[in-house]
Amino acid sequence: LQLFSNMMPSTLELSMPTFNAAINACNKSGKWENALRWFSVMAWDAVKINMIAGSSMISACASGDEWARAVQLFSKMLQGNVELDTITYVAAISACADGGEWQQALQIFKEMDQSGLKLDTMTYNVAMSACEKNGMWKNALQLLRQAQDYVIECNTSILNTAISACEQVGQWERALQLLSVEMQSQVESNTITFNATISACQKGAEWE
Repeated sequence: LQLFSNMMPSTLELSMPTFNAAINACNKSGKWENALRWFSVMAWDAVKINMIAGSSMISACASGDEWARAVQLFSKMLQGNVELDTITYVAAISACADGGEWQQALQIFKEMDQSGLKLDTMTYNVAMSACEKNGMWKNALQLLRQAQDYVIECNTSILNTAISACEQVGQWERALQLLSVEMQSQVESNTITFNATISACQKGAEWE
């Protein structure tokens, strides 16, 4: 980061790879303000924003609890006809999930589906996680069913997210059903799987 900072006030002509590397470095070090500074310089120097810089910037904003900035940037990239990939969409969905904006997360998920990009296990898992974090267990299970209908491979992570969504609201019967599906489908269960299922049963007993 110090190297990039030394380059900032110089008369060096900075290229797109340089900006990409600087923003990515800021993202990985959790310095979203610095990432935003580089991103602003990039736009000021009329360097065309690309999906690498955009995705890193969105992730940096998400890590700094700046979900609104992340969504704003994502919208600008869409309007600017910047080519977006799965990583860009996932970063935007994750930012919304962390900010408690599950509806916005699902809207971006829907836009990704309409864009023609292939929805994969990671994408579904992130969208389901947005629902799980906000107590929207029915939406999480709806996404799981949709993934299964599209013959998306349901791995341990995606099924654990579904079980955790049920656990949040004490839907113990649903959690047990999902655990049964996981075991029958030969998907490997782990500590998270059993802990979430047990917690769901405990919460269900408390609420009845």
